Amino acid sequence: LEERWAGSEHLYLRAEIMAADYGSSLPKFFVALLDMFLRHPDRSWYLLVGDDNFVVPLHLLALLQDIDSREKYVVGGPIGQHVGVGDYASGGSGLLFSNGFLRASWRHLGPFAAAWRQGRGQYMLCHPCADVAFGFFVRDIGAVTVEVKCMHGMWPEYFAMHS
Repeated sequence: LEERWAGSEHLYLRAEIMAADYGSSLPKFFVALLDMFLRHPDRSWYLLVGDDNFVVPLHLLALLQDIDSREKYVVGGPIGQHVGVGDYASGGSGLLFSNGFLRASWRHLGPFAAAWRQGRGQYMLCHPCADVAFGFFVRDIGAVTVEVKCMHGMWPEYFAMHS
């Protein structure tokens, strides 16, 4: 694992995760994805959730049964919208990533995070807004975002009241 982390494309992530500031949220999120994939490269799906979520694995598997994990998918909810990126999965209770997505993207996580923090993201109204940055990354990789209601951070009616 350490040899895979030693690549120059990941040096930026290693340096950034040591920061304890708001701007370090994107690199830390990318490190979590990278770590999951490098430790378990042959899994079909990868799940990233907050520590205050309750996960029923059989329920999640049922939701994913019609989605091909070999293709590039990010599954979650709710779907947000932002100028320049369009629709993006904002996380809510968590996100699922297909093997196809992480295979296509893992080498690009570090370079994207560096480019975002040092250039592209500086012009966004919510910089360093990790969900919006990740929405750009998903779009750049050419992945499909799928919304599932059970992964909203709040009940569905909440979003209807506030949109």
